[in-house]
Amino acid sequence: MDPTPAKRFKGKTNVITKNGEWKVSDLTEAKLNDKYGLEDFRQSAALAWASDEKEPVELAVNSAAIVYKNPFPCCQLKNFFQDDDFLYRLKDELHSLNFSEKSNDLYKFRQSQDLKKVSTSAVAALKKFIYSPDFRHWLEEVTGIELDSTVDMSCAKYNHTGNMG
Repeated sequence: MDPTPAKRFKGKTNVITKNGEWKVSDLTEAKLNDKYGLEDFRQSAALAWASDEKEPVELAVNSAAIVYKNPFPCCQLKNFFQDDDFLYRLKDELHSLNFSEKSNDLYKFRQSQDLKKVSTSAVAALKKFIYSPDFRHWLEEVTGIELDSTVDMSCAKYNHTGNMG
């Protein structure tokens, strides 16, 4: 019998723990929503990103994506990942991290450690997705920005810190 099985059981896999024992674990995978992989989306995103348009531009995927140029270039991608269960698991894992308080002259927030050091299943799946050459190529294609393989990741919590008014 193979001492390192890689069998998969309907969303489960055998993994080895730190103490050398095997356990069954949920498979977690971050998958891009299919509509963002379509040629129509990639072309419209590239055109919007390269334009001098000052107003937000809704892209060709049922208004699920918007490119903003002011006050700085950014893009809102609704339902970016295919699986909501992945996002719920990621949220739970991120909320369980330790956060350190940070502040500047405008606001306070709490920041996690560098996510390179986090190995929970959903965070690991996110890193695998973000670090992949396929995602980097997709991002370069839609933004027209040449990227290197360096990725820094952390998460932050922003809370209400004072009275409004």
